[in-house]
Amino acid sequence: MSKYPGPYEIVERQCFCEEVAYTAYGIRLKSDTYCRTIDDISTDKKAVAGLVERLNENCLDGCQFLDAVEDFLAGC
Repeated sequence: MSKYPGPYEIVERQCFCEEVAYTAYGIRLKSDTYCRTIDDISTDKKAVAGLVERLNENCLDGCQFLDAVEDFLAGC
């Protein structure tokens, strides 16, 4: 369980690319005003879990969710 429970949670999905199966991790945001999932962010569960914890810890507003994931993917 996360140290900072909040509206962001990690999601797991089985994906296929050219007949190769892999497990991908994404993030779901579910709050009173937002309900959005970004799948297949990374195959690194620990990295995505760390991002989820930071999003909840900092009480990131849902309108900034996509920007935060893009920054994460860009290595910012």
